Amino acid sequence: MFDVHKTALAITVVVLAATMEKSSNAAESSEQFAGPLTALSTDQQIQLAMDAAPSHISEHATVYVLGPKGYVKAQSGTNGFSCLVERQYLETVDNDPELKYVAPQPHCYDAEGTATTLQARLYREELRAAGTPEEEIQRKLDDGYKAGIFKAPRKPGLVYMLSTHTRAYVPRLKKIIQVPPHVMFYAPYATNKDFGGFVGDHVPYVILEGQPDAYIIVIPSRMSAALQQAPSAANNGAQEHSPEVGK
Repeated sequence: MFDVHKTALAITVVVLAATMEKSSNAAESSEQFAGPLTALSTDQQIQLAMDAAPSHISEHATVYVLGPKGYVKAQSGTNGFSCLVERQYLETVDNDPELKYVAPQPHCYDAEGTATTLQARLYREELRAAGTPEEEIQRKLDDGYKAGIFKAPRKPGLVYMLSTHTRAYVPRLKKIIQVPPHVMFYAPYATNKDFGGFVGDHVPYVILEGQPDAYIIVIPSRMSAALQQAPSAANNGAQEHSPEVGK
């Protein structure tokens, strides 16, 4: 039987090494990627997208970039992975100019995620490009899952989000935070209650609870600190990086 907790722990060491590789480039300012995702050049989007995964993965992945009509394939891959930069909201948060630049959020889906969750993500941006209101987009996505047009992941897999340039808006805090490099495991319809409740980001926790595209998030740096019995370091930022980030 597949044990998500054991798998998450086992992969933490490997992903932590990849995270350290990414962190070595953190001195490069995120300001070069500031602004709406649609304002970034194709080259910038490709650079960010490939930054989501270890280089041995992203160099052979299919890469998508966001254009005026939605995502388009910028390069074809050979390993089943798909990398792209997603955006949490259309462009702004409640029309607040101080919260305008929520992007980027570089993702790299494995083959299972590419065949399932990613298809809904691509469709969402097609609808946004067509001017469809966000509420209507969500309804169409929900209907698509119910009708079997979109499918939840059918087997274990993961999404890499190792870029040091990832940012997210936390509604509860009403601010944008820098999201630490992490990996996300598919956990369709899971909730934090299923895993003992949310106690902090130093242990695996669920975002998009109860939905077909729910994930278990593992943040290697936080988990490593906890395993080394450094609770103060492990809990640093736990109140900021909460399940609300993915909502």
